[in-house]
Amino acid sequence: IGGSLPLWATAIGRAWLAGVAPAQREAALRQVRAEHPAAWRAHRATVLAELQAFARRGFCVGLGDWQQDVYAVAVPLQLSIDGETLVFNCGVPAVLLDAGTLERETGPRLVRMVRAVEQAWRAGHAT
Repeated sequence: IGGSLPLWATAIGRAWLAGVAPAQREAALRQVRAEHPAAWRAHRATVLAELQAFARRGFCVGLGDWQQDVYAVAVPLQLSIDGETLVFNCGVPAVLLDAGTLERETGPRLVRMVRAVEQAWRAGHAT
């Protein structure tokens, strides 16, 4: 819990961007553009494509963007816990799982798991 990874180059960072409020997302992207312009230029198209894809499929993908030999999917919780947007991810060595399987099977399974966590959280915190 709590690893520091670049927002622009990782599935978990992109999922966090997709899960936060639009104003917070824009503030984070402004900061990335200002503090890491070369990284933003290199990853801008992928970040924007993943944000659009998230709206359709409910998860973000990273296919070796941060570490060439790691593929990952990530899903943000649709609820805030202590004011924070939490994100679940699953990363695997690229040699063990192809991109198609990651997107067809692993991503949807992670979405179902995260929705179950949300449901359990809400049930345990109902007033």
